[in-house]
Amino acid sequence: MTLLRSFVAMAALIFFFAPQAQAQGPGMSMQDFKHVPLTRDMVANFVASMPAMKAFSQKNKLDKPPRTKGAGPFADFVKYLEQRNLKGEANALLGKYGFSDIRQWMRVSQSVMMAHGFSRSGKTPAQMKTEMRAMIDKITNDPRLPADQKSVLKQRFQAQMEMTLKMIPPAANIEAVREFGPKLDAQLGRK
Repeated sequence: MTLLRSFVAMAALIFFFAPQAQAQGPGMSMQDFKHVPLTRDMVANFVASMPAMKAFSQKNKLDKPPRTKGAGPFADFVKYLEQRNLKGEANALLGKYGFSDIRQWMRVSQSVMMAHGFSRSGKTPAQMKTEMRAMIDKITNDPRLPADQKSVLKQRFQAQMEMTLKMIPPAANIEAVREFGPKLDAQLGRK
């Protein structure tokens, strides 16, 4: 699997593993994550750039970058490109698709992939929030659970819920990505 595919797949999965995610490097931690407000053109440019980035990755035999303690996959990827003297080439390539540099492309890709993941779920952000709050109510109202176990479960679930709620993309992002779902799935090797 190419580095690009690994990176995009990782971005897509961040939502599903958000509670376990560690810091993703300076300005890229899950705690600091902010969705990029997506437009149709941004998503179209990202989708169009995926084959070019895949070819770039294959041409340059980019493997999984070495992990840096305290950094995350985003920072590691940029550092790897710098070490291989490929950052300028990657930035020039991505400039053809309207991206200022690799970091902007990665931020957009993260927002696109999160919005795509939510789009695939078929649920609106409001429905997801309601379902999560209902789970806390179930824990609170379960007569079989002792009070101390309820407290621990509620704390854990609330921490996960807070992280997940932060990760829910704006409805406009989900809508911007929706029409590109089949193309994204094809690029990711999904059916």
